[in-house]
Amino acid sequence: MTAITIPADVTSAVFLIGFVATFLTVATVWVVWYVLEKIFPDDVKDPGFFLMFMIVFVPFVMLIYFGLDALIDDAVATTAGMPTRLPFGVPEEIPLMAVVYIGLTVWLGMRWRKLKSVKEG
Repeated sequence: MTAITIPADVTSAVFLIGFVATFLTVATVWVVWYVLEKIFPDDVKDPGFFLMFMIVFVPFVMLIYFGLDALIDDAVATTAGMPTRLPFGVPEEIPLMAVVYIGLTVWLGMRWRKLKSVKEG
């Protein structure tokens, strides 16, 4: 079996694309949450609204950005001579997606609790 070596420029491109996907996910969620706070100040404080945002909207945004990341990573690796992983392989972005989702959930949960305590106080 021959070992496949990955050129440094391919590795840096893959990491850069992953960083961009993470940044765009966090930025999109932050901007949309901020806009929703300003447009619907009473609805944002509702637990159902918060859960819908975290269960529906955030995974949808992550699916778009990290899905594009997986497709671009696969295309870059294929051009470098590595075998393709998609459509049947599991993307390596899944642990990163879990960390980003947990981080966003904790951050938005703390922000939501702060909004809710202002409403009650």
